[in-house]
Amino acid sequence: FGSLLDMIDRITSLDIREGEATLSAEEDNVVSIMTVHGAKGLQFPVVILPDLNAQVINPHKPVRYDTNFGIGFHLRDSEEANLDPLNWLLQLKDKKKDEFERKRILYVAMTRARDYLFLASAREKKGDTLSPPRKGTWLQQILDGLNMSHEEEIEEIHYSGLKIPVIREIEVLNSDPQKSAPPKLPSGFEKSINYVKPIEIERELSKLTATGILVFEECEWKYSLKYLDGVKEPELNRQQESEASSGPGGQKFGKMAHKLFERTDFKIESTGSEIEKIIGEYELEDKESAVYARELQRIIEEFRKTEIFEELIKIDSKDIKREEPFFFNFDDVLIEGTIDLMYRSGNGWILLDYKTDRVEGKGIDEKVEYYRSQLLIYAKAMDAVQRELPLKTLIYFTHSGVVKELKLNDETLSGFDLHLKSMLSTLKKGKFEKNPAACDSCGFYLTYCNGV
Repeated sequence: FGSLLDMIDRITSLDIREGEATLSAEEDNVVSIMTVHGAKGLQFPVVILPDLNAQVINPHKPVRYDTNFGIGFHLRDSEEANLDPLNWLLQLKDKKKDEFERKRILYVAMTRARDYLFLASAREKKGDTLSPPRKGTWLQQILDGLNMSHEEEIEEIHYSGLKIPVIREIEVLNSDPQKSAPPKLPSGFEKSINYVKPIEIERELSKLTATGILVFEECEWKYSLKYLDGVKEPELNRQQESEASSGPGGQKFGKMAHKLFERTDFKIESTGSEIEKIIGEYELEDKESAVYARELQRIIEEFRKTEIFEELIKIDSKDIKREEPFFFNFDDVLIEGTIDLMYRSGNGWILLDYKTDRVEGKGIDEKVEYYRSQLLIYAKAMDAVQRELPLKTLIYFTHSGVVKELKLNDETLSGFDLHLKSMLSTLKKGKFEKNPAACDSCGFYLTYCNGV
């Protein structure tokens, strides 16, 4: 069994996924046939979703598990009655979850269309009426969403100011292409082209994170992939190579560093045990663990040399807040995030944000500008929650041990408000531009996005 378990662990660690066909560029003038998952992050002028009434197959599960309720078993008597009430409950939960997941995938599929979206399905005729759509299918979800009866025979759907033509009969072509005449467009289709055109409907936007704002400013298209489509950004091989040669960095080390600064008692000199605990929370090889531990020890020792640290050890712990969550309302949008460190100094609060970017010299000033919007969000949050702006808004770069201050004034804040309103307007319209300057540092590039 040992070799089998080793093989399973190895396969799991490789994170093997279903392969996708190489995509042709839009200008190649070809038809691409792909799965919905394979189309994530892409858009096409014309999208056709076929077979919306395809039967939904619910796999038989002899055992169901839930972290809160436990294990349910598929036990039935001769009359097929469910003998395990927990299994019945978990079955209902799974059904609801699967239904939600099908709706989410349908949304992803429909939003791949840039200009035209065609929805196609087939149903049997029973006498003068059509058979109802199969339960749980996309067709049923669409009809329910439009508040339509499956028996209605209409030629046009009016919904949210849109006119959607319904074509009920299409000429069946001869299976032999040599004997088939060129296909004709269905009756009424020609005029429908006049109003089946790109639609502009403002999307509802209820929540936005401080980190999301940074990503949006970096590349609008990247934001849509990550926060709207829910696509996880792949790791960059270049980043991993950089870590191996010049020390740890990237998201993993950033999370470790933030945990260290959050948990460290500044008045206690030793941090070795806390570093060991943090390292233990990640699956690292011994050699890699040692590299991360040394770097974490180094950055905390560098921090102890700063004036900020000298100030912190003199302050009562009740006047220090770490990893402080916040949310506030801006133009009917909830903006939320977490402030790394706040501490009271004299008559006000100092706001500090840790950054683990491996930058030095001029690169630091460039990063200050990059993080500018995030720091301004934190300042606005403090103003909304504490009813006062911070005395100082600081960024501490852990790699170089450099502290930078972002100066705040009325002109800066009012200008940022206008910038934020413009950003929210773009988000609601849902038209996202690609930023070629961000491609080199983006994990989506050449995986989910072909750049500009």
